[in-house]
Amino acid sequence: MSMRSICTALAMLIPSLSVAAPMIVSGSAEVFNNDIANARQRAIDNALSQAVMAHGGTISINQHSANGVLLDEQVNWNSSNQVRSMELLSEQRQQQQLTVEMRVDLEESKLQRCRHDGKVKVIIPRAKVRYRQQLIAGGIYQLDSAIARVVGNTINGESSAAYAQSLDQLNVDFGQQDKSWITELARQQQGQYVLTIDIDDVAVERPEKMFGYIERDGERTIAMTANLYDGFNGQHVWQQRYRGSGNWPYERQESADTATERFWNTEFGEQIQLQVQQMSEQINTTLTCAPIRARIINIQQQSVQLDIGEQSGLKVGDTMVLTPQQQQWGFASGVSLKLTQVRANQALAQIVDYNDSMGVQIGDWAERKPL
Repeated sequence: MSMRSICTALAMLIPSLSVAAPMIVSGSAEVFNNDIANARQRAIDNALSQAVMAHGGTISINQHSANGVLLDEQVNWNSSNQVRSMELLSEQRQQQQLTVEMRVDLEESKLQRCRHDGKVKVIIPRAKVRYRQQLIAGGIYQLDSAIARVVGNTINGESSAAYAQSLDQLNVDFGQQDKSWITELARQQQGQYVLTIDIDDVAVERPEKMFGYIERDGERTIAMTANLYDGFNGQHVWQQRYRGSGNWPYERQESADTATERFWNTEFGEQIQLQVQQMSEQINTTLTCAPIRARIINIQQQSVQLDIGEQSGLKVGDTMVLTPQQQQWGFASGVSLKLTQVRANQALAQIVDYNDSMGVQIGDWAERKPL
């Protein structure tokens, strides 16, 4: 998809517009077969996706294969905004990673402007290391747990749109064809989104010894791919690749402890923290206008119990609109719930119309009405 076709497609999404809302966004993509143009376009797509989602749009990312080869991603937008203008501010390449920074000027509908006041919960299982033999250097076998934990802590400390729960000891096969594990994990942990982190490369390159016997510091790569999924329907909503490297000061037989300041103060550790910081910021942008949704976990006559509460921004008196589980998300049944009691991670609500109570079931979804 060309840059012009992206603008044309987005420009057709809404007939009546209001004031423009400029923003600075960045996107990255990995360079394959030295194809800079393709990587640049995928990086621009990623940046535009963040701009659209930050203003209430939705994104779906599809990727399929042919004869065992992964084909280009297809990014589909559904938005009340159009791109008024965009400008490529900078482009940087670090090894096989291309990053662009863009100024995007969006025009948005006054009726559709995001006014959500709350946070969504992101579940983060243990990161997946593609080549575990690369962990032998330094004995950093807990790097996958450490990264999941650091990502969760960073989101909790800095995000205005999300909070995280890190399950840093939970091993999940992210590559399995059946993606039902996403919705099941989110249901069990009462989360709205699931974030997976694939560590693609963590290899060490060491220069030749000085004078044939003096060891010199190596250079260690850290490459990660983050994917964000909707915990209600399993939809893939965001993806970003990160790649960088840093000085590796440990000797060949020396162990590196990922729980120490020494590790995180190395150039390699700082590179990980930089990537995690970028990941947290981009997730925050992506989820800024995410709807506040809950599952019904218990029913007592006209009273229902929801699996989110104050931590998600719910307040007594808020109205939730019900969506039956058997329907596709987005086809609201019109049943209204009024919150009567709110705790940290749960809430009680009253079904507004008694006649609607017969159709409400455990597992149904409820979305808070925009403020």
